[in-house]
Amino acid sequence: MNNKIRIVSCCLKWSVVGLSLLTLGYLLIAYLVQGTFNFNSDSPLFIDLWQHQQANKGLLMLMSLPALILWTLIVFWSYRLFSYFELEEYFSDRSVRCYIWLVWIQVALFAQNIIVEFGLGYYHAHFFEDTAMSISLDLSRFFSLLLMISIVHILKVARQVELENKEFV
Repeated sequence: MNNKIRIVSCCLKWSVVGLSLLTLGYLLIAYLVQGTFNFNSDSPLFIDLWQHQQANKGLLMLMSLPALILWTLIVFWSYRLFSYFELEEYFSDRSVRCYIWLVWIQVALFAQNIIVEFGLGYYHAHFFEDTAMSISLDLSRFFSLLLMISIVHILKVARQVELENKEFV
């Protein structure tokens, strides 16, 4: 069973890297060939601004940079977590630290999406008279974040109890 978990962990680790490189390649090709920047393509304000002649595309890309950095951090910490799983360290301090990083990156992405939408709305109003900004708060994502934070806390406490029991024995 342990060997099976190690193989799956190794496959997942390299799948994260491979899919990330494919995504990055797609983004680069879309930008270089078609002139589109699809990293923030779910925002109608971003799409309007990207298509506007006077909008600063460098500024729009800069506004997307934090999300790209957070995405890179997710790849990094996922890779590390699966590497620890490959070493059979499922609840070690190192793997729990990876969990914590992944959860807080998700929290940062949640906040970053709201902040960028405000920035896009403000910038959009400079070029368009009818700027309708809508901030969507995905409650299922919010509750998932709360659940993830709770699980990480439980894992930390369980790890401390396990260490105390080993010291006692």
